[in-house]
Amino acid sequence: MSSGIEIQGMDRLRRTLAELIKVTNANAIAARITSVIGNATRRALTKEASPFTGAKWKRLNPEYARHKKKKYGKKKILERGGNLKKIISRKVGEGERVIGTTAMSAKGYPYPAVHQYGSVKNSLIPARPFFPIDEDGDLAANTAREIDEDLQGILRKALEGKKK
Repeated sequence: MSSGIEIQGMDRLRRTLAELIKVTNANAIAARITSVIGNATRRALTKEASPFTGAKWKRLNPEYARHKKKKYGKKKILERGGNLKKIISRKVGEGERVIGTTAMSAKGYPYPAVHQYGSVKNSLIPARPFFPIDEDGDLAANTAREIDEDLQGILRKALEGKKK
């Protein structure tokens, strides 16, 4: 069973997860993890800040900001139609976890990746990370902590239930 994400440097989280799998349903655990990641992503989009550092994103250039406001109204930096928030999905099937976005422009341009990492080709688009997993598969530290705390709570409840 492969999740596609390898969490590095989070030994406590791995131990918690291993213990939790022994006493509860793996699909329920996956649902909790993807829920925390989805919430962290939505927070970053709302706060217009990196889920890794909390640093505010670079503002839109003034010319584009005026155009965007005129055409779409007052919106957040990475919001026009709300596709990034709407398409962030979590699917939990038998041993399968998927979270992310498959949003594409009308011309097939993968704009979420461009916003996450910036554009080397077009230096006018700076990185504005919103997804709390980096290109190496590492979770933002605060997201990993939140998952760990959530799973620790589930583990405590599961173990208390077993004792009864």
